[in-house]
Amino acid sequence: MERITVNSKEYLVGYHTQEFRIEGELDSPILCDYRNAWLGSGYYFWTEVEFAKYWGEDFKVRNTGYYDVYSAEIDVENCLNVVFNEQHYFFFLRCLEKAINYFQQKEERTTLKEVHEFLEYNFWGKLGITGILYDDLPSNSKNKPNRKYSVIGYEEYGKTKFLYYKRRIQVVVFSLSEIHNFNLFLGEQC
Repeated sequence: MERITVNSKEYLVGYHTQEFRIEGELDSPILCDYRNAWLGSGYYFWTEVEFAKYWGEDFKVRNTGYYDVYSAEIDVENCLNVVFNEQHYFFFLRCLEKAINYFQQKEERTTLKEVHEFLEYNFWGKLGITGILYDDLPSNSKNKPNRKYSVIGYEEYGKTKFLYYKRRIQVVVFSLSEIHNFNLFLGEQC
């Protein structure tokens, strides 16, 4: 995870992957507002370019056959860091548990999007939380043998289990105001 200091302010360098656009480069990241977005509506970045490239290869080449990776400096001062900060992690869990309890009391089926809207309205927005750093657990891919997130394995019930020691960390940022110097980093990748 790379950090950069600009005018005595520290920023996290993030990588945003999008489908290659024939009409030109993006001026800003694209908002992810899918109903199944892990951490709700926001601008998603990887903290390692390796995973930004994998995301492009797996999900962003469908229409044009190519993808782009953009870099940006992200102000994470008011982000929850549930990967490396124990207090943030346990606070995040308490908020999620409150959301779960709320929706269970309604005894209705709920969506991931509804849970995140609840969290945004009841916690993140009120507390000035501008994003979340999150560990998106990897797994070794049978279809892509060059992607090994672990070579440490053991057998259990006839199946190989792995110790995944390499983290795939994402940051979701809820506002464009926290994202600076958004630029094309790798263009027209396939």
